[in-house]
Amino acid sequence: MERSVLVGAAWLRWVVLGFAFAVTVGNRDRIRQPAVALALLAAMAVWAGIAHRLAAGDGWRLALRREAVAVEVALVVALVAADGFVLQSRATGQHLAGAVPIAVLLVAGAALGPWWAAGVGFTLGLARLSAEAVAGVPVGREGRELLASLSAIAVWMVVGAVTGGTCRLLRRAQDDLAEARARERVAADLHDTVLQALAVVERRTTDPEVAKVARSAERDLRLYLFGDDRDPGTLPAALRAAAVAVEERWGDLHVSVTVTPDAEAGPATVRAVAAAVGEALTNAAKHGAARSAVVLADLDDATNGLLVTVRDDGTGFDPALVPAGHGLTGSVHGRVRDAGGAAEVVTAVGDGCEVRVCIPHPANLR
Repeated sequence: MERSVLVGAAWLRWVVLGFAFAVTVGNRDRIRQPAVALALLAAMAVWAGIAHRLAAGDGWRLALRREAVAVEVALVVALVAADGFVLQSRATGQHLAGAVPIAVLLVAGAALGPWWAAGVGFTLGLARLSAEAVAGVPVGREGRELLASLSAIAVWMVVGAVTGGTCRLLRRAQDDLAEARARERVAADLHDTVLQALAVVERRTTDPEVAKVARSAERDLRLYLFGDDRDPGTLPAALRAAAVAVEERWGDLHVSVTVTPDAEAGPATVRAVAAAVGEALTNAAKHGAARSAVVLADLDDATNGLLVTVRDDGTGFDPALVPAGHGLTGSVHGRVRDAGGAAEVVTAVGDGCEVRVCIPHPANLR
C-alpha cells in the first residue's frame, strides 16, 4: 500500500513541477529573480528524480524514512517561502510552489501518520504566511490575503491528516487480510491432519491426562484457525463456545461445529440458538451417552432464515414416551420460541438424535 502511494506521489511531482516550470518560464520577465525561482524548481526536480527512482526500485522503503521525508519537506518549505522573494504570485496569481505541497503531504501521510502529516501541512502553511509577510500585502487586500493563507493552511492540514488516516486504515486492512489468508492456508493444511489426529488421540487413549492435553491443544488450534477470540458474539463464536462448555463438562463428548458463510444472525438470535445448541449437546452427553456430535449452521432455503442442526451418535429415545413440552423438545423449543423460531427433534431408539432449529428471516434480522 505504501509503495502505491509513493509511486502515485512520484508521478504527481512531475505533473505539478511541469506546470510550475511552465508558469515560471512563461512569466520570467514579470517576476523578480527568475533565476532563483528556476533554481529552486530545479532542486525540487532533482529530488523528484531521486524519489521516483526509490519508489520504482527495491529500495522504496527508504523513501518512507523520516530523513527522506524531512528533505522533501525542507525543499517544499523553501519553495513556498521563496514566493515572497520572487513575487510570482503577485505577478501571475500563481504561487511558485503551485500544487507541489500535495505530493509531500501524501508521502508524509503514508510515512508518518495523520498527526505528523497534519503538522507538515501546518509547517507549509506557516511558510505561506511568511511569504505573504515578506512580499507585503497591497492596501485593501489584507483580509483577502490572510483568508487565502489560512485556507491554504487548513487545506494542507486536512490533506495530510486524511491521507495519514486513510493509509493507516488501509495498512490495518492489508495486515488483517494477510493474516486471514495465512490462517486459511494453515487451516487447509491442518484441518484434515493435525486436528483429526488430536481427536483420535483424545478418543483412543486410556490416559486421562493425555486426553486432556490433546483436547486442550485441539481447542487452542481451532481458536487460532477460526479466530473466535477476535469476533466475540458472532454466530460461529457463540456456537463453538457452547460446544466447548459442554465438552468441558462432559469429557467423553467431542463436538464438531461448522458454520457456512451464508449463516447470519442478529444478537438476539445468536443468544437463543447458542443456548438451544448447548441444551441439545448436554442432552446428547447426559442422556444419550453420545461420544460425538456435529453442529451445522446454514441458510434455510425454505424461509431464507437460519437453520441449525445438532446430530449426535447417542442412544436416542422414543419421542412417543416424552410428553409434549417436556425434556429435550421443551427445553430447546422454549429457548428459540421468543426469537420467532421453532425446534424439531428427530430421533429413534438406538439411532442417535437430531435437533433442528429454524429461525425465519424476519426474526433472524433482529
